[in-house]
Amino acid sequence: MWIKTSQRLPVFDVPVLVNCRIYGRFIATYERISPDYTFGQWTNNTGRGILPPTHWMPLPDLPSDDASRAPVERGVMRDGYDRLWLWFGLSRASWLTMPRIMMHEMPDEWQNKMAELLEEWDDAWDSSDMPDPFVSAKKGNKFTKWPEWLLCYRHPDLSRINALRKVPHNAELTRRSTAIENTLAANGRVE
Repeated sequence: MWIKTSQRLPVFDVPVLVNCRIYGRFIATYERISPDYTFGQWTNNTGRGILPPTHWMPLPDLPSDDASRAPVERGVMRDGYDRLWLWFGLSRASWLTMPRIMMHEMPDEWQNKMAELLEEWDDAWDSSDMPDPFVSAKKGNKFTKWPEWLLCYRHPDLSRINALRKVPHNAELTRRSTAIENTLAANGRVE
């Protein structure tokens, strides 16, 4: 039975099924954010904050038979759909744009997975009649030029790229990157 969030909130840190006006239904958690257990915030399974849902209900018990493997229809909660929808958050973005230069600096296993997904995308959609996208840069609310180092994927500025990493870079890859950078500098290709 659905419970209005205005009437009662769930126990802190316990996943529940929620209904949100924008995102629909998905699993979320009301996480404690104050030490005295008086305030909380809603988060999804990626740890990102979300708009407060209108209703919630405890998660049902898992089924004990093979019926749990039945295909899921549109409008019913789907983990992949929900994760992708929530990844975009409140941005209202209609496109996903990622710098090629940074994608090439991800581990090779990640690049293989990304290439497989892009090939699967190409196999699923005929986008030949779609207009080509044009990506422009903004800083704050003003249009600006893209930094040259971000556009130059053939000669990456690894020191700038590595400075943006949230996760420390693999030491072996760093040694290889430095060796490549030194070789390019010795050949006059890097300033």
